[in-house]
Amino acid sequence: MNAEHRDWPISVEQRQIVEDNLAVLQDRIKPKQRFIDELFSLKCITAQQRLDLISRNRATRNALLLDIMLRRGASHFTTFIETLRRFGQRDIADVLQHGGGRRDFL
Repeated sequence: MNAEHRDWPISVEQRQIVEDNLAVLQDRIKPKQRFIDELFSLKCITAQQRLDLISRNRATRNALLLDIMLRRGASHFTTFIETLRRFGQRDIADVLQHGGGRRDFL
């Protein structure tokens, strides 16, 4: 069994942060193709998920990306947050890591 299948699910707290901030996260993430390609190269998403993501418009892309990250393991979720930071989306990464919401973007 490879490491991907042994990954722990994201914590209840992490899931709650995403759910509590879903609207702002869907609105604010900038999932350009280069970002999606990076997630794929880091094995954070699969080839099929990559294709699904790049074929969508921004609104549905963000919803799908968050759904994927909620279903992937904790290490993938952490990689997602780190990648957001590297791609200049520190505010989104901070909300995902610590909570927050719309007030953090005003």
